Amino acid sequence: MFNIVSEFPILFNCRPFKYAVDNSVVTMAAAVMICIYNKKTTKGNFNNNGLAVLNECTKCEVTEELNGDYSLYIEYPVYSKKAGYFDKYNIIKTDDGQLFRIYKYEKYDQSKIIMVWALHIQHQDQQLYM
Repeated sequence: MFNIVSEFPILFNCRPFKYAVDNSVVTMAAAVMICIYNKKTTKGNFNNNGLAVLNECTKCEVTEELNGDYSLYIEYPVYSKKAGYFDKYNIIKTDDGQLFRIYKYEKYDQSKIIMVWALHIQHQDQQLYM
């Protein structure tokens, strides 16, 4: 399993990341730019910032398992104007160009966060044909 977990809120699109690979933990600073796109965006049109750059993530986690789960989990402030872009089937692009489609999101006013779950687009397409 390969997890990328943000330990700190994003600051000017740069934040330290913690990588956990086979029980080895490496912490490094990385420039991160996560963008969200409309669900109708077509292949080849992901070379811009889309609807918005998600620069207020409090948590961003990508899980990749060999022959298994390839998903994205994001926590974002509810009060942000960009939180309105989290809609079912919208597409999120990570800084390495991987595309994930939102399949579920929940807003919690008590904790003031929105939680977003998304599947990798190729992984999701494979599940549709099974």
